[in-house]
Amino acid sequence: MSDIQLTSAPITLDQWRRFMAYEPVIVDALSPEQVERLTHEEAERYLELRAAAINSHDVLLTPDLDRLERQFRVHRLGAHGPQFGPRQSMAVSGAQRLGKSTAALHLGKLHEITERKKTGCAGTDFAPTLYLSTPPGATPKTLMSAFAAALNLPVHVRDTTETITAQVVDVLASLSTSLIIVDEVQNLRTRAQSGLDAASALKAFMDRVPALFLFVGVDLPDSDLFAGPMSAQMQGRVTMHYLKPMSRGTQEDRDEWDSLIDLLEESLPLMSQPAGHLSSQASEFLHAATGRSIGSLRTLVRMAALGALIDGKETIGLREVKTAHRDYRAELAAKEEHLTQTRQHSPGRSDARSSA
Repeated sequence: MSDIQLTSAPITLDQWRRFMAYEPVIVDALSPEQVERLTHEEAERYLELRAAAINSHDVLLTPDLDRLERQFRVHRLGAHGPQFGPRQSMAVSGAQRLGKSTAALHLGKLHEITERKKTGCAGTDFAPTLYLSTPPGATPKTLMSAFAAALNLPVHVRDTTETITAQVVDVLASLSTSLIIVDEVQNLRTRAQSGLDAASALKAFMDRVPALFLFVGVDLPDSDLFAGPMSAQMQGRVTMHYLKPMSRGTQEDRDEWDSLIDLLEESLPLMSQPAGHLSSQASEFLHAATGRSIGSLRTLVRMAALGALIDGKETIGLREVKTAHRDYRAELAAKEEHLTQTRQHSPGRSDARSSA
C-alpha cells in the first residue's frame, strides 16, 4: 500500500498542527549490493521512500532567510509589553516562486516552538501561530470568514461581519495567539469598493488583536493594499522584507548560489552522488534555467532526481538537469533571459551604442 498523502497549505488549526508535527522523510541510500538483495515489493517500497525523501518539505537556510529570521526576531521583541496603539507589522514580498510562503511557514513554526517552550503549554487550547490565505476578491465578510475558518469556527449565512469578527477576536484571545500570518495578501483589491471595505475591516481587526501580523504576497509594494487608496494607512504600520532572485554577479553571489545547490544535493538519497558534483557541473545552467528562483531550482533538481530513480541511475549532473522538466514559469524566465542576452550581444545593438 502506498503512503502517498495529499497535502495543502495549513490554513486551519488542525492542518497547522499536522504541519507542526511533520518531519521530513529521511532514508539512507542502500549500496548496490543491498539493493540487489531486495525483493520486488521491497524494491518498490524503497523507490517510494526515496521519492518521498526527495519530495519532503524542507527549508533551505539561505543568507536571505537568515536576514529574514533576524528581522522577525526584532519584530517579536517589539511586540512585547503593553502597547496602546497598533503594533508594527511585517511583510514579505517578492516575485512568485521565491519561497515567500515557505519562509513564512518557517517563521510561524519557529514562533510556535519558541512560545510553547517558554510557556510549557503543549495542548490544543494554546495556538501561538495562525496561518491563513487571503481569499480572492475578498469582501469584509469573506475575509473575516477566512479567519473563522482557520480557527474551525462555524459561520452562518445570517452572521454579520461584526459578529464574525467579535467571535474571532475572542477565540484568538482564548488561544493566546501572538502571530498571525496572512498569505496571498495581494488578493485584497482595494481599488474596488468591496476590497477597500475588506482592507478597512482588516485594519480595524489588527487594532483589536494583540498579535504580530506577518503579511505575505507577490510584489506587495505595487499591490493595492500598499499602493492603493489605503496605502497611507498601511505603509507606516509595516516594515517590508524583499525576497529577491539569487544573483551570480559577484564571487560571493556565486558561492551562495552553489551552496544552495549543494544543500539540495545533500538531501538526495542517491547512492553515487559525489558532494559538489551538481554545482560544479551545472551551476551556470541551473541559474539561467530556473530564472534565479529557489522554488524553480528545487523543482528542477527534484525532477532530475526522480527521473534518475526511474532510470536506475544513482547520480545527477548537467545532462540530467538539462533533460528534466522544469516549471513553466522557469521556462518563460529562461526564454526572456536568453532574448535579453541576445539583444545585448547583437552587432546592431553594439553599433548603435558606438554611434551614440
